[in-house]
Amino acid sequence: MKHMKLTPIALFFLILLPSNYAHASFFGSYAEMYTVGSAGSTVQKTEFTLNQNPELYIEFYSTPPAGGLTNQSNLYTVQSPNANIYFPYSSSTTNQYWVSYPGPVWDSVKTVGTWTVTANSFNDGQPLTGQTTFRVNAAPEPVGTVLFLTGGIVMAICILRRKKALVV
Repeated sequence: MKHMKLTPIALFFLILLPSNYAHASFFGSYAEMYTVGSAGSTVQKTEFTLNQNPELYIEFYSTPPAGGLTNQSNLYTVQSPNANIYFPYSSSTTNQYWVSYPGPVWDSVKTVGTWTVTANSFNDGQPLTGQTTFRVNAAPEPVGTVLFLTGGIVMAICILRRKKALVV
């Protein structure tokens, strides 16, 4: 997958096909489109932490065309919670497809909040579209959690020892 800010295909979708066309009868819908935790998974996941990289899962057709998918091109418009828009682009020839930002790219753009993904695909001229959302939540660092629990256990032990010392 390539990460591009703007391509000719993106201009086509942004200028000639406004977002209200996404729900028009001109476009068909994907059989399935949602986020998952890893490539190869088909289990829907809508909540992620900052250290997780969401994968977009798309099943283009419930019954793939007899000749297979040829000349498939996909454009994804990814809107972050702070309204930045990213245009990853990819192509595929399989009916099921997983796409995500590579780790370093995701690390540079990830933000806490609700993300919206709009996808548009063409397979030999037949347009498909879909939209989904996922949420990225802030989570404590694992080291911070361990330190918090360790401190709580030490405090509990100290309190128990004081109580035993007072009783004796």
